[in-house]
Parts: sequence; structure tokens; C-alpha cells
Amino acid sequence: MMMLVLRIALFCSCASFSVVAFVVPPAAVSSEPCSIATTTTTTTTKLPMSMITDDDDDDDDDQEKFGVGQRIASTQALVVGALAGGLALAVPEFVHETILEPTLDLTVNGGSLAQFEFDNDMGSLMAGLFAIVYRYTIRMDGARDQLKQGVVGAFTLTRALGRVTVPASCSSVPLYCGEPLGYLDWNMLTQIGVNVVESGIMFAATAAAMDVCMNKGWIKKFPG
Repeated sequence: MMMLVLRIALFCSCASFSVVAFVVPPAAVSSEPCSIATTTTTTTTKLPMSMITDDDDDDDDDQEKFGVGQRIASTQALVVGALAGGLALAVPEFVHETILEPTLDLTVNGGSLAQFEFDNDMGSLMAGLFAIVYRYTIRMDGARDQLKQGVVGAFTLTRALGRVTVPASCSSVPLYCGEPLGYLDWNMLTQIGVNVVESGIMFAATAAAMDVCMNKGWIKKFPG
């Protein structure tokens, strides 16, 4: 009888321990710190095809605007501008240096063939550089006539005003040269007028030559 009771008690204790072990989590039973293993997953993000296409288009645009073809076109513009501008300037510059200078006493040197040659050479260089700028202004998307005239006028005034020689009779700080404007006398105004006319002829002829070359397709317009 005693042995039966002991067996029953032992069985009940084992059963109760099994129930506790099954119901209570291991973390609640154990006092030891437990380590948690974490798993890092790497995800690969795929870019949309539109973004890849846009990047390719940007590369193509940069190549089209700043590639070797644009350098060749700029060189062509330089040559055309120098030739057209130099030829257009030759006659008015010759009249300026051989007739107007000695007749009107515009400058101290009185004009000479050497000055004519130098001015015509420098004018050709200016016209070539102007042609490059003009080509960048007249893009493939078109340009208004006001913009074309503005570029020609800006270069014309820059050259004309830069060629004015101040007479020796002018006083400085502040500059005073006499009638009619004080800052500008009749001699300086005449110089400005003569230089505006010959510079306008040179740059207008250069612009016309560039328009013909670009319309014919001989020189590519700059991309818009």
C-alpha cells in the first residue's frame, strides 16, 4: 500500500512538472540571459527604366552640344566670320584711314596704310569671334530677329566705342573735352559715328554670311 502511494505521488509530481514546462516559456523559467539571433536581409532595388532612359538622353544631349562636332562647327564659323567680316570691312576701313582721317583730323596719326592693314586684320579676328557667338545665339529652335539685331548691335557698339581716341586738348578727372557734351566733343562724336558705320557693316555682313551657311546646312546650328 505504501509503495502504491509513493508511485502515485511520484507520477503526479512528474506530470505537474511537464505541464509547467509546456505552458511557461523558457525565458520565464530560466534566469540566464538569452541571446537573440537577428538575420539581415539585403534587398536589391531596381531602377525604373524611365530613369535609365533619362540618363542616357542627358549623355546624348551633352555629346551633341559639347562634342567634337560642335568644335568643328565653331571652327567653321570662325573661318567664315573672319573672311566675310574682313572683306566687308576692307572698303570702309580703307576710306576711313586714307580719306577721312587726313581730311577730318580724327586722330593724331592722321591715317596710314599700315594702320588700315592692322585695323582690317583685327577686324577679321573680331568678326570670326562674333560668328562663333552668333552661331550659339541662332539655335535649332530658332531665334527672333530682335535677338539677332541685338547681338550685331552689341558688337558694333563695343568696337566703335573702343576705337575712340581722346584729343590732347581734353582735361581729366573729370574728363572734359568741350562742346557739345563736355565729355564728348565734336571730334569724338565724329569718330564714334564713323566707327559705328564701318563696324555695323562688318558685323552685319558676318551675320548674313552665317545665316546663309546655316540655312544651307554648311554649318550646323547649335542644338536648342
